[in-house]
Amino acid sequence: MSVSSAKDILKRKSIAFMVLSAGCWGLETVMSKGALEQLLPLTLLNLQLIASVVFLWIMVALGYFHRSFRGSKVLRFKPLLTWKTMAYALSGLLEPGFAYTLGHIGLTMTTASNATLISTAEPVIITGLAALLLKERVGILLLMLSMTAIAGVFLTIGFAPQLSRDSLIGDSLIALGTCCAAFYVISSHRGVKGLDPLPLAAMQQSAGLAWIVLMWLVLERSENIQLASVSPTVWGLVIASGIIQFSLAFWLYLIALQGISASLAAQFLTLIPIFGVCGAYVFLGERLTIIQGLGMFLIISAVYAMTRLKATGQ
Repeated sequence: MSVSSAKDILKRKSIAFMVLSAGCWGLETVMSKGALEQLLPLTLLNLQLIASVVFLWIMVALGYFHRSFRGSKVLRFKPLLTWKTMAYALSGLLEPGFAYTLGHIGLTMTTASNATLISTAEPVIITGLAALLLKERVGILLLMLSMTAIAGVFLTIGFAPQLSRDSLIGDSLIALGTCCAAFYVISSHRGVKGLDPLPLAAMQQSAGLAWIVLMWLVLERSENIQLASVSPTVWGLVIASGIIQFSLAFWLYLIALQGISASLAAQFLTLIPIFGVCGAYVFLGERLTIIQGLGMFLIISAVYAMTRLKATGQ
């Protein structure tokens, strides 16, 4: 197999993983909606992350013992706790740590429309950071397609921004959280070159969980949440959504970063609203409008066109 063919196969696999990752993030929103009826947002986030971290470390252990049992050299699983790998893990403070905490606090001070509008800037921020920090070449065509996809996001989710002095702080916190998420992608793009995606995801989320637990103790501990009163169905949703949103979504995302550029990977984030809207239509009975359909068509068309770009391996 030629080097060119191998790269094409790796790119196709990475694209597939990115689509699956976006699907996990999009459908998780539908799953979490029911759980939020009995749990506060930050409490739910803690429980989801705990489920994810436990799942990821179980998978790391299974992978380690499977390779050991087969007699293979465990080159990248064995030296997990080194200064270098710990540095990779610190990117988990950016996301889910800082990004989710800032988003949670900011959302209490502004509208959901404003938060969604600001968050759609993440692919553009990642693309800019990739050009500056990773020296990726970002062509004008990629930028145009990226803006087309973001326009599709606006049509899909709908938005009615409300600007006021009271919401300025909340908007700023959400913007800062979005920047943290963008820096996480840049850091992880480097991290997957030194550590396998699975243990990297486990270490990142362990670091993020430590920060979010600390924030929960400060912000919501006084709410005296009675977890014993949470129904078994909601517990199932919490565990399942935690594994889907954090374990699978981030794991697949990190795998994809091994085969495509950070700037291209960022564009697949625009697919998340499609899965969210379709999931709400199928499972929650929410209506799907013609405008939303047009928005989804724009997103899919733009993302597909971006996957066909040949320049600089994109």
